[in-house]
Amino acid sequence: MENQNNFKKTVGAFIIGTVIGGILGTLLAKDKGRETMEKLQDKYEGFTESLKCKFQRLIDGIKSNITEQKKQGNDHQENKTIH
Repeated sequence: MENQNNFKKTVGAFIIGTVIGGILGTLLAKDKGRETMEKLQDKYEGFTESLKCKFQRLIDGIKSNITEQKKQGNDHQENKTIH
């Protein structure tokens, strides 16, 4: 459970940092508008792929935890029935 909280904090910090960096980069850019837009689009695509991977790992971790909890519940129920 603690790993999930740390992961959520990491993802949140990543998102905030990316947004702030994108805004500052745009404001401070000396490139033409089209060049800036192309750079932002490339960064956005990389960001979305990274975010998808992180969310998939989060979902996989949740599924794994649910499976483990079900297994523990079944084991507990079997032990209760046997005694």
